[in-house]
Amino acid sequence: MVFLLIVMIVMIILIIVIIIKITTTTTMIIIVVVITLLIVIMIIIIITIIVILWLVVVVILWWW
Repeated sequence: MVFLLIVMIVMIILIIVIIIKITTTTTMIIIVVVITLLIVIMIIIIITIIVILWLVVVVILWWW
């Protein structure tokens, strides 16, 4: 009986540890995904600003 109890406790601890590992890895994945998304959004914004500025310059030059 005692042996069974110890085995049960060890199993429960292992399961808890595995769950914690999984959750921490998923949070890490979520953080990485969010950071990459932010970087992509920043790059898109910068590119659109550059394109808009370039178009404005071209239009101004063309009008001149």
